[in-house]
Amino acid sequence: MITTEETKLVVMTHSPPGRARGEVIPIKSEEDWEKVKGKIVLVRENWRENYRRACKKGAKGYIAYRKGLKNAVPYIGLFLTRKDLEWAKIPAVAISESLAMELIRKTENGEKFSVRLEVKSKVKEKEILPIIYATIGKPPYILFSAHICHPRPGANDNASGSAMLIELARVLRDLHNENFRFGFAFL
Repeated sequence: MITTEETKLVVMTHSPPGRARGEVIPIKSEEDWEKVKGKIVLVRENWRENYRRACKKGAKGYIAYRKGLKNAVPYIGLFLTRKDLEWAKIPAVAISESLAMELIRKTENGEKFSVRLEVKSKVKEKEILPIIYATIGKPPYILFSAHICHPRPGANDNASGSAMLIELARVLRDLHNENFRFGFAFL
């Protein structure tokens, strides 16, 4: 069993909420798409396009993985808009490549098995994100930017960029003088 207790990345970014239980069908060829109705699809690429296709074909759930990551659960986003939620109805999760390969091997050996997915998520009507903008010197500016968008930023996934900008701003503030032909802006 893999849960968000283990890693928050299990739920694909912008997945609609929902539950699904069903047989897993790995998508290895075009013909596989004709067998997905009522099943849970397993894909390794073109996540957004394949998610749309899974919804259209009547799949119950969606599992994605990224080749080359072995035991790591990838960060995969569907980046659905509010309008997309008119057709996007099935829960979407990500798993490690090693787990995906195990599931694929089982199906290739003729084994049929069922998985259970549950995604608890909210789609907010509007998200207000704080923005900090600071300048040093006069225009024209060289703009530096970073972001923190995860519920729990990690050291390497986006908190480090924001921390680096704060330190860069501190250093450039001390170095900057009126002889510079440009200023610095930080977002």
